Amino acid sequence: MGFEVNRSAPVRILFGALFAMFIALASLAVVPSPANGDSNEGTANIDPDYRTNAGKIAAGDGHTCAVAGPDAHVYCWGWNGAGQLGNGTTIDSAEPVQVKLAGEPIEGVVDLTAGGNYTCAIFESGLGRCWGGGGAGQLGTGSTGSVSHPVAIAGNHFFTGISASYTTTCGTTATQLYCWGNNESGQLGQGDLIERDEPTLVNISGTPASVSVGAGTVCATNTAKDLFCWGSNSHGQVGIGTTGSDRTTPLQVSSLTDVEAVTNGAAHTCAISSAAVGAGTYCWGAGSDGRLGRNSTTPSNIPVLISGLGVADRVISADGNHTCVTDAAYLRCWGDNQYGQLGNGTTTDSLVPFQVPGYTAEVPTITTGYDHTCVQFQSGAVDCWGQNDRGQLGNGTTTNSSTGVHALQGPDVLTNVVITPDDHALNVAWDFPDEDGVPITGYHLKDLNGAFDFVTPNGAGNNRTIENLVEGQSYRISVSAINDVGEGPAVVMPPVVMDSGPYVEINDYAAYEGDSGRQTLIFSVHRFGTRNAAVQVRVSTSDGTAIQPGDYVKRSTVVKFKPFETVKEFQVKVKGDKLVEDDESLNVTLSEPVGAQIWDGSGTGTIWNDDAGVKPAFVVDNVNMVEGDSGSTNMIFTITRTGSSAAKGSVRWQPLGLAMNATAGEDFAAKNPTKVSFAAGVTSKTVKVKIFGDTDVEANEYFQVVLSDAVNGDLPFPNWGYGQILNDD
Repeated sequence: MGFEVNRSAPVRILFGALFAMFIALASLAVVPSPANGDSNEGTANIDPDYRTNAGKIAAGDGHTCAVAGPDAHVYCWGWNGAGQLGNGTTIDSAEPVQVKLAGEPIEGVVDLTAGGNYTCAIFESGLGRCWGGGGAGQLGTGSTGSVSHPVAIAGNHFFTGISASYTTTCGTTATQLYCWGNNESGQLGQGDLIERDEPTLVNISGTPASVSVGAGTVCATNTAKDLFCWGSNSHGQVGIGTTGSDRTTPLQVSSLTDVEAVTNGAAHTCAISSAAVGAGTYCWGAGSDGRLGRNSTTPSNIPVLISGLGVADRVISADGNHTCVTDAAYLRCWGDNQYGQLGNGTTTDSLVPFQVPGYTAEVPTITTGYDHTCVQFQSGAVDCWGQNDRGQLGNGTTTNSSTGVHALQGPDVLTNVVITPDDHALNVAWDFPDEDGVPITGYHLKDLNGAFDFVTPNGAGNNRTIENLVEGQSYRISVSAINDVGEGPAVVMPPVVMDSGPYVEINDYAAYEGDSGRQTLIFSVHRFGTRNAAVQVRVSTSDGTAIQPGDYVKRSTVVKFKPFETVKEFQVKVKGDKLVEDDESLNVTLSEPVGAQIWDGSGTGTIWNDDAGVKPAFVVDNVNMVEGDSGSTNMIFTITRTGSSAAKGSVRWQPLGLAMNATAGEDFAAKNPTKVSFAAGVTSKTVKVKIFGDTDVEANEYFQVVLSDAVNGDLPFPNWGYGQILNDD
């Protein structure tokens, strides 16, 4: 939004080299005849090193889009109220989503721009499509409706560049300039204030080379590098020495020559000149927030050179009230910084350009939204900073950031990479990684010792068998994921010596326990590697949280494989019940192999609880009682079973003095831990503790009734109740 488009012949050659293989798959297979005198010949011959951010990345008011990958897909993120993310919905997304048409990602995109709530793209064919808000006709489709998927720009023009801002769009062809959409300040260059919902020819002197759209102001260059501006001039942003009167037709900014790039913000304009005298970066228009970069907030209605910037500036972008410029050595920004859009870790405005920390290497492409900024690297990766209320920074949050965060990025490192030997082969498997909005396209497998190096497509799954390996040879395998942004970090596995085995292993298994009878856990014992001989191995169960014989039937047996058999079953019977409990597990283990080696000899059987209700728990109440002067009296405690009572259960109890001031044998009767059983349906039981009377004048005394060894029930904290002996002397 607010960026210049410079689609010179060398630039088209560059994009053609990148995407030549995809020409046949361009957005429209049938290329119509050029309209309105457009031609594919005579494209502007502007130095391709001078360019703005058009073509790879674009930021709107609250959304961002970028082109990435060998197929030139488009990803968007942030605000989506009008469908400007192009994914068929109007739901905001704080991480990238693919732009799709008829359910398939669009591809072959060579140019990209974003308006306030819409987005436009040019395809390798030269044809354009737009999506999002269309209330002012800014989509150029011949209507003013909004759409959440790409639709063709009317007129069958072969565009070489496109620029959008707020609700106005302009595009260049090889010989013409067109604008459409909002025209309240005359920014369509027609001499009137009438909106157009289709591309409308704009006349400037010479052959158009580039165009930039701002908030009501448009600027364009021709092949002679002259600069023309028109539209809103409320702050002198047309640059002709006057302020206040809008200009409805293009006027030459005669004070600048050899203009290589131009960009428009909310009420200011900036350009780069390569003139022999006075080369550098110039800005003009509104000066508030320091957006002109001249160490003041004073406006200017003529271009003013910014000191401190080199003559080698190549990429410039302005929007809202801030501007950024970059070259191979630096990235510099200035102006409004309310949301951290200058990227320097503060929210303080800057009246002069400063270098953005952390971005000293080449940043080939930059874009500025109204209050956020994004850069794209050669790999296609994108960093953003500034306002993030709609997720326009693309990092999965809606938190503002005054320093760069990752938006579009390569895949994460793969997890759970496992290598399993087979007959002169190795099987490599891994977990599918989180895509973070960017689909995985393939996986790169490589032997660091040089035996193989290939990419397997994502559609082939998350494993690959590498065959025809040499027995006894060592292989050191790395594996990484690939997406449109690039290749993720590689996992390098320990060296594996090819040994065809045979090997045996056992898997995990899980099943519901049922309410009665016996269910079955069916484990698979696998034999892999060489298969031409008989092998055997013992399989045994052992307790985990599941305890035999109450939860399952213990088993140990020898499993035998005939030649070429690869799978055998090992079954374990599980006992059903109606007890509400946690899931339980048991262990299965391989041992005593004959004719084979154990590869993975441990498995877990999980018994899923399928009984509804609250898990049982045992609690005991607090009781107080007058001791009396002699003899003994029973203090009655109630042990309650809470939660489900569908199954039987039990718990042990014992009166203890512990840290209390009552003494067992003197104040109350000592007792060993005693079991109390609960039949199904029973929820409470009472127990008795004898307390002894005396005539001593003393303080009240305390002891505890402690619960332990619960069966089919929990013991929540505290697992005791208090007995209080009240003194009556």
